[in-house]
This record gives sequence, C-alpha cells and structure tokens, in this order.
Amino acid sequence: MNSNNKPSGIPLVEHLSDRWLDAKKAEKAAADARKAIELEIRKTTEFTQSVTEKTFGARSFSSISMNIPERRKWDHKGLTGAFLSMPNEYFPFRIEFKEDRKAVQLLAENRPELYAEIKDFLTIETGNPSFSAPKKAAK
Repeated sequence: MNSNNKPSGIPLVEHLSDRWLDAKKAEKAAADARKAIELEIRKTTEFTQSVTEKTFGARSFSSISMNIPERRKWDHKGLTGAFLSMPNEYFPFRIEFKEDRKAVQLLAENRPELYAEIKDFLTIETGNPSFSAPKKAAK
C-alpha cells in the first residue's frame, strides 16, 4: 500500500472509483435507515400531538428538529384580476419571470434580433458536477 491507501499496481482512478462506489452504497444504507427512523417518529404521540397543535412549519423533538412544508397554490387567473383592480401598494405578491428554456432557444435560433434584446440580462453560473454509477444492463 502507498500513502493514499491504494494497493500497489492498481491505477489511482480505479481505486478511487471503487471507494466512491463503496461510499455510495453506505450512503444509501444510511439514508434508508434514516427514513425508517423518520417513519417511526411520525408514529409517536409527541409527533401527532405537535401536528394537531401546528399543522405545518418547524418543530423540535429532543435533539432533532423537523419541518413540515406547506404547499400553497394560487389561481393565477384570479390573481391577475385582483392585480388589475387592487392598488399596487396593497397587492401582496411579487411578480417573477420564469424562463421557458425551449422558447428561449427557439427565439435565439429563429429570431436572433429579438433574442439580442434580452440576452444581456442572462447570467449563467455553473454548478458542481454530479457523479453517478452506470446502471447495470438488464439481463
């Protein structure tokens, strides 16, 4: 073995790939165990009582905390009518632009003069690479 705990004669990337796959298996086992424990917590009296008192949001149990998300969906057509009739300073929503990447690509390809009017407003940041193990072929 050398200084990075790699057996002699095995290429470093192969050794690291094997270690990565082992870590990925351990990670899945730990996640499965955590999910099973979370299901048990949800069956406790303390949990059900906390949900009765407060249906969503953060709460603490012993040394862990938990958050129950609340999904809210508004009728956009109804809100558009309210936006047009309500004074702007009382309208309790922010209007945000959401990119339709396919439409932007079509605009760039088919109407470059229109795309040129908006392209300077786009900032692209790259994220960290993700790794995955190839799926084994079905036999």
